[in-house]
Amino acid sequence: DLFVDLLVERREEGAPVLESVLSLLQAMPELVNVRLSDDFEVPAYRLMFNRETMSRYGVSSSQLTTQLEAAARGAHATDLRSVNEEIPVLLRTPRKATVEALLSEPVPTRGRLMPLSTFLAAEYVLLPASLMRGDQIPILRILADVSQESDLDDATRAIEAALDPVLPSDVRLRIGGANEA
Repeated sequence: DLFVDLLVERREEGAPVLESVLSLLQAMPELVNVRLSDDFEVPAYRLMFNRETMSRYGVSSSQLTTQLEAAARGAHATDLRSVNEEIPVLLRTPRKATVEALLSEPVPTRGRLMPLSTFLAAEYVLLPASLMRGDQIPILRILADVSQESDLDDATRAIEAALDPVLPSDVRLRIGGANEA
């Protein structure tokens, strides 16, 4: 029925605020089924360039990015043209089963081939399944339904009364959903 958005400058700093707000909302009799909108995460890898080593061996970030993109999506080579259609032709390196296999791929440098892992590191991370933004600021969204004993106006007023005094000054509150309608 409604959602509560917390607009925070840095998502990781919003985690403690999110936990306390979630607890407050779950305890409110005006609300039921209070939950996070992105309560599951997906695995990913954060790639970090070793710029010093790249400089030493004459490897550019665009060279590595192009190689990684070709492995992930393929590199656009040309278009196959027919009478009324253009079909893109992509060149893709063979799929790698693991990130370690990807990082073992050779990269041409001055004088020899070196593994990709020489120039970048991969860190396993969990990312939110969805990233929402408002005014270029990350949004942490909490979903809730209005209880049968309450109405939308009462629930909205109760949320504002409970959260306004406890939210830090750098966190903004926005209530939406059925309330906006």
